[in-house]
Order: sequence, then C-alpha cells, then structure tokens
Amino acid sequence: MKRTVNLGHQLFLSLKKGFFETALLDYSRPEPIRLNRGMLLVLALELSNHLRSIDDQRVGVALPPGAAGVLTNLAIFLTGKTPVNLNFTTGAGAASRSIEKARITTIVSADAVVRKFPDFPWTREVFDVGDW
Repeated sequence: MKRTVNLGHQLFLSLKKGFFETALLDYSRPEPIRLNRGMLLVLALELSNHLRSIDDQRVGVALPPGAAGVLTNLAIFLTGKTPVNLNFTTGAGAASRSIEKARITTIVSADAVVRKFPDFPWTREVFDVGDW
C-alpha cells in the first residue's frame, strides 16, 4: 500500500533536521527576530494545538509578512488544514468575496491588525495569535 504524506508532515520532518540551524530572520521589528528550526517547530506545534479546535478545513490568515505569519501558516499546515492568506489591503469587497468563495468562518490575525483595518470583513470568529 502506498503511503500518502501531507505537507504538514513533510514540514515537520524538514524542521526536525538541523534542529539548531537558523530557519527564520524577521527584520520587521527594531530588534530582529531569529528563530532556529527547532524553536519554530515547537512554537508551531504549540499554536497548532490551539488551532485544532477550528472545524473548517480552510482557515483565513490576515497577518503582515513576518514571523507571526510564517508561524501561523506552519501551524495550520501541521493541523492538516489549509491556510488561506488574505490580503487585507485589497478592499472590503475583494476580501469578502475571497472569504466567501473559500468558505472561511475563522480568521487568524492579531489585535493590532484588526484595529488597523476595521473595514476588513472580519468573520465572527477571529483567533488572535497574540492571545496564545
């Protein structure tokens, strides 16, 4: 029998190798964020435990480029779900159509992003990565 392996599993195996090698450098903050492969994996596994309760197969992501976005996408893949990255700068109409077409009922974001884009068509369920 042929074994199928999903992307989350492949990412897990990849990050497990070279556990202490640098995987991510985020220069979007005054003090750059440096994460090695092991730390990225541990954080993503922890976040994925919180995201498993989301019932939908597709999960919206509305975060700016950087460590939080990478970590969130990785965590969603580790749950076996599909991240749908939403562009919160395209306007409410385009974003609303994307959310509807992808059948997204939960968006992962940050409180600062939600406050900065109040006209974005936020779903009833918004998971704040800053809370976990």
